[in-house]
Parts: sequence; C-alpha cells; structure tokens
Amino acid sequence: MNNTQPPDITHLLQEHDLHTALETQNTIGWDNFLRARLASTWQSCQPTSLTISSDKWMTNVASWTAWLFHECWSTRNTLLFGTTTESRNNIQTIRLEAQIRDTYEACNQLNPTHRRHHQYTSLEHLLTSNPTILTLWLSQATHSILEHRKSINNGIQQQLITRYFAPQ
Repeated sequence: MNNTQPPDITHLLQEHDLHTALETQNTIGWDNFLRARLASTWQSCQPTSLTISSDKWMTNVASWTAWLFHECWSTRNTLLFGTTTESRNNIQTIRLEAQIRDTYEACNQLNPTHRRHHQYTSLEHLLTSNPTILTLWLSQATHSILEHRKSINNGIQQQLITRYFAPQ
C-alpha cells in the first residue's frame, strides 16, 4: 500500500462489463465490497482468455481497490489537515476566521442585551488578534448567542401558556 502508483489491472478487466459491475456494487454498497461481499457481476469483468485463477484475479482487483481507497483517504487528509506544521496552522487559521466571521454576523442579529462587549471592535480588527484571543472571543460570543436563543424560547413558552388565560 506504500506504492505511489496503482497496481496495473487494465489487462484484467473487460471494459464493457466493468460499468455493470460498478453499478451493481453501487446498489449493494461499497461497504460490502470492503467486507469481501462483491457483486456477482464482477465475474463477468474477468477476461475469458486470462490464464490466472479467479482467486488471483479477484486478489488483484481488491488490491487495486484498496490502493484507490487509500489514495482518496490520503488526499482527503492532506486537504483537511495539511502536510506540514505551517500548512496545518494555515488551515486552522482559515477555519477559525470563517467561524469568527459567521459568529460576528450572528452577533449583529442579537438584541442589545445579549450583544454585550462583542460589538465593541470591528471585524477587521478582531481578525488581526492572535488565535488564543480569537478562540476566547468565539467562546464568549457563542455563549451570548445561546443565551439569546434561550430567552427567545422562554418568551415563546410564556406566550403559549398565557394565551389560554383571559387578559386582565
């Protein structure tokens, strides 16, 4: 699995039957494929002129598939987490800034009671702060948003109860 090139299986497949096998496997699920429960249509992909056994052929196809899944997973991890400390930090900063922007906008929608100190600074100034300050701000702002939501829910519940009584 440490190879950078996929195993060559082009000579092992009948192209016209591959689509059918992929569609059938899609139907029964790729998790089953990974549990060695392959669609029976994979058999038709094996060329009749091939001199290797069905078991050897299936082992080669499974090896190629495992390599492909590994490559997909590696690419995903590189995109999400980076490969160096610097790239990881950059990705974390980008995510944190996106959260700050979203939360800042949400804070603009709060009533003044719940806004507190979150609006005393501009978004641009806030984003120039170090990650520790940003994380602290995010935590406090999220708490304010939750408090705001609770107060709205409490008001709705009080209205639901009082609407059954005649006004005094």
